[in-house]
Amino acid sequence: FEGTKSTKGASKMRRDLLNAEISQLRDLLPLPSSTRQRLSQLQLMALVCVYVRKSNYFQQAMKHAPAGRAEAPNMEFLK
Repeated sequence: FEGTKSTKGASKMRRDLLNAEISQLRDLLPLPSSTRQRLSQLQLMALVCVYVRKSNYFQQAMKHAPAGRAEAPNMEFLK
C-alpha cells in the first residue's frame, strides 16, 4: 500500500514539526533566553518534564491544603 511508505520528504516534514514543537517548548521555559538557547533537545525535554511535574504537584497540593492555610507545603520549592 503506497500510503504507508515513508519518504525522505515525509521524514523531513516530521522532523521539522518535531523541531518546531521543541522550539515552542523552549520559549515557554521560565529561563533567560541565553540559557534556553544553549540547551540541547534532551536537556530541554528533561527540564520541561520537571517543570510540568512540579506544576502538577503544586496544583494538587493547593487543592488538598487546609482551608485556613494560604500556602501549600514546600512553597519555597516553587520559586
